Amino acid sequence: MAHAPREDNEPWYRQFWPWFIISIPATTVVAGLLTLKIAATNPDSLVTDDYYKEGLAINKDLSREHVAKALGLIADVKLDPETRQLSLNLTGKITDPPGMLTLDFFHPSVKEQDFQIKLTLAGGTAYVSRLPEIAPVVWKLTLSPENKEWKLTGRMKLPDTTRVRLK
Repeated sequence: MAHAPREDNEPWYRQFWPWFIISIPATTVVAGLLTLKIAATNPDSLVTDDYYKEGLAINKDLSREHVAKALGLIADVKLDPETRQLSLNLTGKITDPPGMLTLDFFHPSVKEQDFQIKLTLAGGTAYVSRLPEIAPVVWKLTLSPENKEWKLTGRMKLPDTTRVRLK
């Protein structure tokens, strides 16, 4: 028995396949517009607008590190994980230790989580402060006096690391 050929009497817009094929580029356009909206409302904080000034600032920062190296400065940082007590011992050719040091913590990817703590002189070249609860990541540390004359840097993975040396 021969079957008669099937005739579709429905218009094209009532068929499944045309709409399926149209939905692929339409979905891509919608996803692209959403990506554009997200990019416009949440700009990347890692990219700076003034590259030239940033380049000059890098050279300035390196000069502060050279001063610290010339003075032979080394800071040994110790963290007591239970009390969150941060102790720092500063060594080097420094005759008059500063009364206060600033320790900056830089999050590897979220600028809003960066913070700083002030370490006060506890006697000799020992400094103390309390560390707040922070995210368990590898933090970039920068230590400097109030007059920003020199700078020491290092990295500390919290909560795994309890001791670090800044050079």
